[in-house]
Amino acid sequence: MAKEEIRAQIAKNIKLFDLCALLKLLKTLGYQRENILLEGTSSQISHSNLCHEIKFEEHTSQVKIVINMGLLSSCSSLPSFFQNLIEKEDINSEKFMCFLNFFNHHLIDSFLQMTLPETNEKLFANWKQAKIHYLSLLGFESVSTLWFLMKICFPDLVVEVKKNPQELKLYTSSLVLGRDSLGFNSYLGNRFNQTLSSFKVTFTTDNELSEIGTPWPIEINKRLLDLIFPVLKKTDLHFSIVLEIKNKCNYLILGAKSYLGFDRIWKSSRPFQLLLFYGLIKDLKRNAYLT
Repeated sequence: MAKEEIRAQIAKNIKLFDLCALLKLLKTLGYQRENILLEGTSSQISHSNLCHEIKFEEHTSQVKIVINMGLLSSCSSLPSFFQNLIEKEDINSEKFMCFLNFFNHHLIDSFLQMTLPETNEKLFANWKQAKIHYLSLLGFESVSTLWFLMKICFPDLVVEVKKNPQELKLYTSSLVLGRDSLGFNSYLGNRFNQTLSSFKVTFTTDNELSEIGTPWPIEINKRLLDLIFPVLKKTDLHFSIVLEIKNKCNYLILGAKSYLGFDRIWKSSRPFQLLLFYGLIKDLKRNAYLT
């Protein structure tokens, strides 16, 4: 699609746009932030949409966005005295609006930088890394916090998180005389058992394919590696992540699009369950299990 056609579609559907998405789209089309002019409306009516109108300059790389907010909008803190002067035509409304729009641009732009920090490169050079730092301040050993994190990344699945203590066999170095002691907290041998605090995360779905047609094991593992594990990699959390599919009745097929361990050999009335991950997050490369 040509750039002119894209601009025409944007202008036609401007009232349906989210402002943050509109700014990202304009940046993709080559419009820099300093070339975008933000203007407010003078209407005293509350609107359901934020974006009102957009105008592209023909011979320049500038664009003007009219937004249903500003110094003369219904939510303005400016006294209605000036609005009455405009309605009574006691002042030149066109020149007065040009004067106010100078302040409207800077006020609206400052408001966007505060409410949309992902677009403020002066405040956050890397917004993705900044979000990881903020998330690291949370207590991930809480069931509610983990559920909230999983639900954000998997809104299209039913998420269940519960504590599931595990007894692990840890291997130790050989006994060295003169350094080991005998007692209640001591051990002999090359391994010992330890109860570890663990969490079991269960993803439940009705269909075996996601909305984009990808098998859920592949889609879940992709989101875990891209979104969840980078946040939790510095913690000591132990996880077992299980996928449960209620309506999976496909039979085993050997071919390019088949997945070993995911296709059933026989039919069963029980929901299909598949272990996707088991182990410590920090030891992902060494002892974790991924399909």
